[in-house]
Amino acid sequence: MTKLTSIVDRFFVCVAGLLLVSIGLLAVGLFYDYPLAQHLADLARLPEWLDVPNQRWYLSAVVGIGLCALALCVGIIVLNLRRHHIHRISTSATSNAGAVDIDLWALAGAVADSFEELPRVIRASSLVHTDRGRRIMQVTVTSEPGTSLSQLIEHAEQAEQDVRTAIGKLDIQILFKLHAAPVDRSTS
Repeated sequence: MTKLTSIVDRFFVCVAGLLLVSIGLLAVGLFYDYPLAQHLADLARLPEWLDVPNQRWYLSAVVGIGLCALALCVGIIVLNLRRHHIHRISTSATSNAGAVDIDLWALAGAVADSFEELPRVIRASSLVHTDRGRRIMQVTVTSEPGTSLSQLIEHAEQAEQDVRTAIGKLDIQILFKLHAAPVDRSTS
């Protein structure tokens, strides 16, 4: 997720929240016969509002608003679902003589493969992406119940040290997610 996507999401959540709070306050005000709430409810019952659907511009306005809302919704969905993957990155050793690139995708895959070689590890997967301007290498490990957590943490620390040695001074956050599979209760 980028900063722009985060700002857009928060804006729409804030607008939706304010709209729902306003509707709730109007309902409470109508229940307690608050004069401002009564006045707002009376504005909604004006006879002019009943004649709006018969206007020539009404259908065009509804179609235009619907198309804009559809385009906005599709845009927000695309912004939120799009991933910002990183594959190759240039190192500080790059010069005029040539480029020295590291394939972070392959490096993260190798780290995940090293976890899969451990006993009682069911699966390990990796992902390298950008989130809010930070480069993140994420390794997710799922192990059987009862697997030694200290062994997994020790392996994660060694893997991080190896990755840091391989990438040098590149600024990458390494994130390990350790999951335990659910206990099989059918045997008891």
